[in-house]
Amino acid sequence: MSLISLFTENDAPAECRIKVGSQQSEISDFYPLLQQVKVESSRQEATTATLIFNTGRDTDGSWEVQDAGIFLPWEPIVIEAAFSNGTGGDNSEEVMRGFIREISVDYPSDEDAVVTVMCQDESIALDREHVAKAWGADAPTTDAAIVTEIASDNGLSVHSDSQNGKQSLVINQDSTDIVFLKDRAKANGYELIIREGQIYFGPMRIEMEPQATIMVYAGDETNCSNFSSNVDSHTPDMVAFDV
Repeated sequence: MSLISLFTENDAPAECRIKVGSQQSEISDFYPLLQQVKVESSRQEATTATLIFNTGRDTDGSWEVQDAGIFLPWEPIVIEAAFSNGTGGDNSEEVMRGFIREISVDYPSDEDAVVTVMCQDESIALDREHVAKAWGADAPTTDAAIVTEIASDNGLSVHSDSQNGKQSLVINQDSTDIVFLKDRAKANGYELIIREGQIYFGPMRIEMEPQATIMVYAGDETNCSNFSSNVDSHTPDMVAFDV
C-alpha cells in the first residue's frame, strides 16, 4: 500500500472502511464494536488482515457480531483507507481485498465476548484445490498463457505490466495454483503479486518514485503515529551466483 494521500498538506488521520459480502456492504453498524484492524502486507507473502470486535448480547439473547450473519467463512472483504481531501470529500485507497478465512470467539466469564475475524487476500482462492495437469501437452505453451488461464479460472485478471516469462513449455502441475505460480515466478526470476483483483507476474518494479519521507517525532510535520524497525544479523547481506 502506498498511502500516497497520507503525505499531503491535510494531516487528518485516515478513516478505515470495511466492506463485506458480494455486494461490498459497509459494516457501519459494527464500527462501534470494532477494537482493532491490523493488515500485514509484503512482497513475498500473502496479505492478511485481523479484525477484533468486542460483542455483547442483544435483548433477545443473540450476540451482536457472531449472530449477525455478516462475518462468515469465504465472504469477500475489502478494507480501504479514506483520507480527507480538504474539500469536504475524501480519497480512498484499497489496503486489502480477499476473503474471510477464519473466525474465532472468546467468551470470558466477566467481560464482553471477543470476536476475531482473520482474512487473507485473493491468493487464498488459488490455494483450495490440488491440481494435477500437464500444461502444453497438446502444444507447447508459455508462462503468460498459464498465468492468464489460472487468473481467469479464479475470477482475476492479469496486470498489464506482467511479462511473458518462458516460452515453449511442456510442464506438469502437481500442486495448488498459487504454489505452481510461485514456482513459475521463481523459475523466471519474477515476483508474483495479487492485488486489487489482478495478478502481477514479472520482474520487481523499482522504477517508481519513492513515497514521501515517513516523519516520526517531527512535531507538526509528523505523519506516522507508530513506527517499528528490526535488524536480523543472521540474514544474508549479499547473494552471489554463477551463470
